[in-house]
Amino acid sequence: MKLTIFAFIILLWAQYSEAQENTPVSEEEIVTGFCERSQLESGEFGKSFEKGHHDYIPDAGICAELKSFDEDYEIRIVLATWCHDSKVQVPRFFRILDDTQLSGKVSKIICVDRGKNAVDIDLGPYRIEKVPTFIVYIDDQEAGRITETPINTLEEDLLLILKSFSAGEEK
Repeated sequence: MKLTIFAFIILLWAQYSEAQENTPVSEEEIVTGFCERSQLESGEFGKSFEKGHHDYIPDAGICAELKSFDEDYEIRIVLATWCHDSKVQVPRFFRILDDTQLSGKVSKIICVDRGKNAVDIDLGPYRIEKVPTFIVYIDDQEAGRITETPINTLEEDLLLILKSFSAGEEK
């Protein structure tokens, strides 16, 4: 009897595992390579983008500091359109940039597949382990990054990166 139950459990597990491996993934969900913000605002990812961008209310005081920060910097974003954390954090990040009128600071948006690869883009120099990753550069030097989820809030972490770098305390 125990052998029959064990065999039944093994059979169910094998069928479940095979179903997970063969679950089709919509090509619309996975964007790879360089992309524009407009691509993130459409399709499946666009549904999350619209809601997350609308619903997130960044800290106005921190946004005022970000807006007045005079350091010349740029931001590169590496994300995955299939990733839950990207669906949550990327719209929020753009909301902060929109509220501070700093969306022009984003120099590159790179989307990766499930293997964290992007079409024809060498991601080695970016050292991507988790997505999304927001990398801040000042004078072509990495000042800091926010990986997957912020330590505090996105706006606070961004401000801390900028302040730390300008004070000579690279992160």
